[in-house]
Amino acid sequence: MNYYDPSAPELIETPQTVQATRKVVWSAFPRRLISLGLAGGHDRWWAYEQGDKLIPFNSPENDPGFQAVGNAGFYPVISETDIMRQQDEYCEWFVHKNAEGKITRVDFTSEAPEYYQSLWDLGDEGRAELLRLYHTYVSPDVQLEDLHGIDIHTQQDVYNYMNKWNGAQGCMHLQCPPNSLSAEVNLACFSSVPRYSPPADHVIEDGGELIACAQYGRATRNSDPHIGEQVNVICRAGFKVTLTNPVALYQNSFDATPIRKPDGSALKKDELAQLIQCTRGDIETNHGLRHTIQCPEDWGFVLGDMTISGQKIRYGGQLAELMLIQLTAQAINGQLTFEGGLSTLPILPPATPTSGFVQPPAQLRAMEARVAPMAQHPQGVHSGARIRMRI
Repeated sequence: MNYYDPSAPELIETPQTVQATRKVVWSAFPRRLISLGLAGGHDRWWAYEQGDKLIPFNSPENDPGFQAVGNAGFYPVISETDIMRQQDEYCEWFVHKNAEGKITRVDFTSEAPEYYQSLWDLGDEGRAELLRLYHTYVSPDVQLEDLHGIDIHTQQDVYNYMNKWNGAQGCMHLQCPPNSLSAEVNLACFSSVPRYSPPADHVIEDGGELIACAQYGRATRNSDPHIGEQVNVICRAGFKVTLTNPVALYQNSFDATPIRKPDGSALKKDELAQLIQCTRGDIETNHGLRHTIQCPEDWGFVLGDMTISGQKIRYGGQLAELMLIQLTAQAINGQLTFEGGLSTLPILPPATPTSGFVQPPAQLRAMEARVAPMAQHPQGVHSGARIRMRI
């Protein structure tokens, strides 16, 4: 395995040992929903609608993989009817509407739940900070008891990360079960292993096939195959990798180019700054954590009156397609096999719901069956176990 611990004494990072960093970037809108829509004969508006839709944890509509993550104990489950989002690309959003049903504001977050759980675990001081964050970014009406719950599996007193203010009534941090720091580390770790396909020791390079072999992540997402592919190509070249500190999922950028005002005119630079605000993190360095998109009151119209590529803004997912999410891999010198180092390795364009071939579920199952023998290959270093980490 070529994933390294940057705190290990033998790998203390210095300007001489740190080779380079690489940003791995993908679209915030779930590719999984586009795939399901295609498989069911639905158009893109169906995917947008599903993207904004909140569903109970135990709903038949819920992805079985999401339920498995919750039931495996990776997250506390307070109730089988907990309301969850279906936004599984490490970015989630909440849509605010007025009495006319028009969108007035959309909040985006890429902050993982582990930070908020840690605040809860710190006791009174941490919980006071937790409440302050909710008051600042969600609602002044949030009460501490609203954030508390009892895990139905362990019966322990826990932070309820699917509480109503981070679900039906707002968006403070990620809460869709696959979206977590531990999942991010898991992906980077397991994708750092070169893998081979029998019988001729063919090097596996495709992101979907890497997932089928190593059994990390989901091949139906923008993020997981793209992360695996990019990290794996670095490690095959002889580098060791880790995630840059601080480890997080970040909002890389927001492309407002296709957004138009109700009269069809483009937004000026100062208007963009008023409409799209990074409220946590630093978007100038591609390290945004939270965005709010909302028209100022003196504009005389709301977000739902505006258009994206000629279509009225009816769903938050239309805006999510304009958001890019990233993690950053850091590589240190290994046994280099590429002259010129990291800069010579191929860089894939950002993964989007329409980049490459969006595979319906039946075709994904066929692909997984085709590469299943890789799991037994001695050089494939396959492990069905998942690492579980608290950061």
